[in-house]
Amino acid sequence: AFRRMAWSAVDFLVRLVNRALPVALPTSSVRIWWTLWMLTLVLYSAVHVPLQIAFQSWRQSKVVIWLDWMVSISFCLDILVNLRTSIATPQGDIVRTPQIIALHYLRGMFVLDLVSALPLDVIVNISTHGDAHEKLYWVGLLRLPRFVTMLSQLDIVVPVKYFNLVSVTKLLVIMILMTHWAACVWYFLSLEIQGKWPWIFTVDCHCHGDMDKYLYAFYRSFLIMLGDRPPTNNNVERVFTLVLLFLGACFYAIVVSQIDGHCP
Repeated sequence: AFRRMAWSAVDFLVRLVNRALPVALPTSSVRIWWTLWMLTLVLYSAVHVPLQIAFQSWRQSKVVIWLDWMVSISFCLDILVNLRTSIATPQGDIVRTPQIIALHYLRGMFVLDLVSALPLDVIVNISTHGDAHEKLYWVGLLRLPRFVTMLSQLDIVVPVKYFNLVSVTKLLVIMILMTHWAACVWYFLSLEIQGKWPWIFTVDCHCHGDMDKYLYAFYRSFLIMLGDRPPTNNNVERVFTLVLLFLGACFYAIVVSQIDGHCP
C-alpha cells in the first residue's frame, strides 16, 4: 500500500510538472531567447575567468561578485530548461517524452553543467571555514566548456540566411578571446615569477594600474598573433611569444580554409 501511494505521489508530481512546464521545442521563441541569454552569460564567463585569475582588483570588485551569483543562478535554471527541451534523434525525429529527455541529458552534459553552475569556490570555502584555499578562483575554469556547447547551439537559433555572418562573427569572437586570454596569462606569469627575471611590464610598459597593464598586454598579444615579434626579456616570455605566434598562424589557416569553403 505504501509503495502504491508513493508511486501515485510521484505520478502526480510528474503530471503537475508537465502541466506547469511543458516540453518546448529548441526552435521556440522562448527557448531561442533563453539560448541568447545563456550565450551572453557564457561570453561574460569567458572574459571574466582569466581576469579573475590574473587580477586581484577584479576579484575583489563587488559588482563582479554579484554578477558571479547571477551567472550561477542562471546556469542552475538552464539545467531545468534543458530537462524541458525536446531533443532530435539522428533520424530527424523530435522526442518530447520527459523521461527520455531527462535520461538523454543525464547521460550527456548534466554533470558538466551542474559542476559549472554551482559556486564551488563558495561551497569549499564555507565547508572548510576558509582554511588554506586562496586559489579557489581557479574553479571558474570549469565554466568554460559551456562556451563550446553554446556556440554549437547557435546553428539551431540563427536562421540559415545569416549562417555566413555568424561564422565570421564566431571567428572574430574567438580571436578576441584568444588575445584576451593571452594577455591575462602573460600578466599572471609575470606575477608568479616576479623578481626572478625582467618582464615586459617592468621594462617596456612602465604601467601603474591593472587596467594599463591589461591593455598593454592585450595590445602586445594581438600584435604577436598578427605576426609581430616584440622584444622579449626572459625565456618564459620567449616561449610564450612562440606559442602565440603558432596560435596566430593556426588561426590564420582556419580563416583561410573557412573563406575557401564558402567560395563557390
